[in-house]
Amino acid sequence: MMKRQFLLFLLLAAFGVKGQVITVTPSYPTITDTITITYYANQGNGALNNFSDSVFIHTGVINSFSGTSSNWRFIKTLWAFPDSSVFMPRIAPNTYRITFRPTIFYGMTNNEKVRALAMVFRNRAGNLVGKNTDNSDIFVPIYRVKTLAGSILSPVENGRVVQAGQNFTFGVRANQNCFINLYKDGVLIAQLNNTDAVSANISVSNPGKHWLKYSLQNSTGSFTDSTYYVVRPANNVQDPPSGIRSGINYHPGDTSVTLLLVAPQHDHVYVIGDFNNWEVNNAYLMNKTTDGNSYWLRINGLTPGQEVRYQFFVDDRIRVGDPMCDKILEQGADLQISPVIFPNLIPYPEGKTAEKVSVLQTAQQPYNWAVTNFQKPDNRDLVIYELLVRDFVPRHDYKSIIDSIKYLKKLGINAVEFMPWTEFEGNNSWGYSPTFFLAVDKYYGPKNKLKELIDTLHANGIAVILDIVFNHCFGPSPYARLWWNESRGEPAPNSPYCNVQPTHPFNVGFDMNHESPFVQAMVDTVLSYWADHYKIDGFRFDLSKGLTQTYSGTDVGAWGNYDPSRVNIISRMVNKMWQSHPGLYAILEHFGGGSEEATLAGLGCMLWGKASYEFSQMAMGFQSNSNFNYGINYQARNFPFHNLVGFAESHDEDRVAYAVKVYGNSNGSYNTKDADVLPERAALVAPFLILTPGPKMLWQFE
Repeated sequence: MMKRQFLLFLLLAAFGVKGQVITVTPSYPTITDTITITYYANQGNGALNNFSDSVFIHTGVINSFSGTSSNWRFIKTLWAFPDSSVFMPRIAPNTYRITFRPTIFYGMTNNEKVRALAMVFRNRAGNLVGKNTDNSDIFVPIYRVKTLAGSILSPVENGRVVQAGQNFTFGVRANQNCFINLYKDGVLIAQLNNTDAVSANISVSNPGKHWLKYSLQNSTGSFTDSTYYVVRPANNVQDPPSGIRSGINYHPGDTSVTLLLVAPQHDHVYVIGDFNNWEVNNAYLMNKTTDGNSYWLRINGLTPGQEVRYQFFVDDRIRVGDPMCDKILEQGADLQISPVIFPNLIPYPEGKTAEKVSVLQTAQQPYNWAVTNFQKPDNRDLVIYELLVRDFVPRHDYKSIIDSIKYLKKLGINAVEFMPWTEFEGNNSWGYSPTFFLAVDKYYGPKNKLKELIDTLHANGIAVILDIVFNHCFGPSPYARLWWNESRGEPAPNSPYCNVQPTHPFNVGFDMNHESPFVQAMVDTVLSYWADHYKIDGFRFDLSKGLTQTYSGTDVGAWGNYDPSRVNIISRMVNKMWQSHPGLYAILEHFGGGSEEATLAGLGCMLWGKASYEFSQMAMGFQSNSNFNYGINYQARNFPFHNLVGFAESHDEDRVAYAVKVYGNSNGSYNTKDADVLPERAALVAPFLILTPGPKMLWQFE
């Protein structure tokens, strides 16, 4: 009995409930209570003892999907970010206090299954951190109801994964004195009456899934709850069968798939999903390849044609979608997608997991292409219409564009450049916040409707160019989340995909390391995928000037200097693409130095040439600063080929009252003296790009 009480004391101290590091009001909080946390800086590890500057709480929640107690969810702010919402005023020497309601403070719903609030305390810079005496994080148990209820103090996470011999404590606390029973696999292991807490040591030995349960009872009622843990066997180290590639591999018979995840520097990976009720199961522990970089598993017994939702559960803490799947479900955002635009969308598995969820489907209905031998226009003849599906018409779907082909043809264009349709963060976006590079974002419709759109454009002589974003990825991307510094809110130093700090001043999201062989393999796969499966005719590479490992910091001038790293990265990428898909357009949004752009043009890349200001001046009838020759004439830039894509860009949708008619003279140069201003008419020199959000901007060509 003394040993059990001592274990309980340690548990309560670690959770900061009766220890001196913090006090909590009310003593048994629910997520809908208004909670006051008081922190005593001279207690615990004493890192902030007698501190004279501001103190901030760094906090998140542990819910049933956390995986481990270190995997906090709903983290309030980035590390070392002086957000006023996490500031703790000093109310006495070494005493700091904050009050909040969890549902509002963390941005949760009332039905979120929270097990505990997780927290540490830091100074403004984040280099001093107040924790428990043993430097562990501090946890506050959360209860479901105000009537008789309990909370599992340990293990905090649901579905803890352990190895044989890795014993732990099963600890429970009630919000009233009562009769408490603890069970392991249905066998009573501890029992106390007239108490509010009990704990027992769990000896870990037999591999497999084991259940922990507790029951509470007193004169006011009864309460019971449970959790489980899995004893994990050693990894099976074995290479996959020949021909298995990263992502989903479908097998003949339509009842099985092999999944392969590239995840270097991780220890082990489970597959969780509809086939195992989203619970960790040793039958779904993936095999590890002999080089330690990848994990694979064959899953049998699938129903042909039935969609199956799944994720990877990495190192017992990270739930992540398959980076190489072609369909992603997004919690919350999917509810905003109209069934008219995406009929019969399989729902997100609410209450079973968190983060992005992948979908696989055997025996899929293939799209039958009508045009199989499309001859794309010579790049010297391109007149490109840039189109954002979201803004083309209010309905924002592929079908509406199919219905508008006559309008597009009337414009006189011969190519459409689509702003990114790959899976991006949320629904309402330009698409430049990529998360999954092979998945079609569902906000615009199903993938076969996109194929029908591409097929219809080809049937009408119009090439299709996809705007692809390789400079960066955004937070939900597996390439960020699998190697992530939780406390600092940035990629971890060991990431094989992302730089901790961006290399250039124009970066958004998380900068990708294009000198990494893992990033290069991903890029090659993505480009081949869209060319093979969607018959894409070429790519516009967004922010190509950012594809570098040469650090320029905030120096825009240095970023524009000739950069061998950038040239080598782009050269490797496009040459690899052309080896397997000769003739694909490669258009760079580069705006680099003249010699670097000339080098890339010599490779066969096309480059954007901006002449917005000059066009505007000329269209208003001004001679000064109206020569747009450098913007659209490849010879003015000393390009060896006709590889300059000229354009005049306006961000004001309502200011298109006129356009420009341009005449070329015999030597191929263009001058304002040869130009007339005509309302809504233009004969533009190809290749030319028209930037427009939709039919609101009317252009016609002679």
